[in-house]
Formats: sequence, structure tokens, C-alpha cells
Amino acid sequence: METYIPAFNHVVSQLGIEGVKVMLMSEVVSNIVASEQDDWDAILLVEYPTAKAFKTIAESEAYHTIAGPQREAALTDLKLFMTQKTAL
Repeated sequence: METYIPAFNHVVSQLGIEGVKVMLMSEVVSNIVASEQDDWDAILLVEYPTAKAFKTIAESEAYHTIAGPQREAALTDLKLFMTQKTAL
């Protein structure tokens, strides 16, 4: 994932989308409450200003050319959740 984040940030900059933030990249050290199949090694949390911003990035040729290959090389599995902040 170390090579994915710079590639992702480059795509976001190239597309001119503001307000996208990589909030957390963390190594998973223990699986406490999850099934054996959910043996994750890392978590990446990204905040997008809108769902439309996410869709624009995800569907862009720049993402698929620049960041997509970095993501695919780093991941065996992917879980993607859209959430809405409700409290801090």
C-alpha cells in the first residue's frame, strides 16, 4: 500500500478534486472479532467530500492507469464501505 497512496494522491491532484484525504493507513496486528476468512494485514481509510467525487475518481482512466495497478498489486482481497460521519 505504500506505493498506492502516492499514486492515488497523484490521480486526485490530476483530476483536480479537492477535499479527498487519506485519513489512516494502519497495519492490522490482531484479528479480535472477525472470521478466519477476514485475515487482514492493513486498513486504509479515505475521506471523500462527496459520493460523486469517489465515483469520478474510481471511474477515471487516470485511476485505472496510475493507481489501480498499485492497488491490485498490494491486495489479495478488498472490502469497500461507504459511510457517513455521524459523530466524533
